[in-house]
Amino acid sequence: MSFIQKQQQLALKNIGQAVHFIQYNPDYYSRKLFSTHKIQQPEQLSKWVTKRQAQFLAGRMAARNALQAINGKKENTIIGIGAHREPLWPETIMGSISHAGNISIATAAQQNRGGIGLDIQAIFDDQQSKKNSKLILSPSDQVLFQNAKGSLPKTQLMTLIFSAKECFFKAVFHQVKEYFDFKVVSITSLNEQTGQLILASDVALSEVIKPGKSFVVYYELLNFQHRRYIITALHEMV
Repeated sequence: MSFIQKQQQLALKNIGQAVHFIQYNPDYYSRKLFSTHKIQQPEQLSKWVTKRQAQFLAGRMAARNALQAINGKKENTIIGIGAHREPLWPETIMGSISHAGNISIATAAQQNRGGIGLDIQAIFDDQQSKKNSKLILSPSDQVLFQNAKGSLPKTQLMTLIFSAKECFFKAVFHQVKEYFDFKVVSITSLNEQTGQLILASDVALSEVIKPGKSFVVYYELLNFQHRRYIITALHEMV
């Protein structure tokens, strides 16, 4: 057995962006793997629990695969860590990294857009769904959630809403530059046939993101090793 169990580029019909996937086994993690895989250790590494170290390594490996896919060559560019623990991509690149369980995914593109957000979440159970409803649903989200008549079970719908807001946060953080409450963004529509939802900001988050500004989030369900996940992606165009 080895640390990296599987790595591939996912073919996701709704997302429309290459998503690089790594499944890893934290039981086989050691700090020596940073050297083995030529990934720079962050200064904070020794302060993190082992699980977080393993997750970081797998995420940076997925990000490197995403960069290699863009450049068509082996890529050892360092992706740094910002003041809020956000990944710092090369100047000409926009990208995003996400984790769920023992899975890390990443995507990247040339910087010809406003931002990229990518997120993966294991489907919530009932308890997680109830807990997160209090943290993330705006008043209009609550109406949409209660009146939803699509095929998504409520736990999947709650996971989708959470994931959509998470990937929105990642896509716009470089503009907003501070944390904000997920309740200031609302889901305005959901189309299960196309795998898209639209969310809009209820407040001004930056000079560009005014109240009512809308964003399209793409989503896809992923079945992997007897678990179900939701992947969401937001590609904000300039």
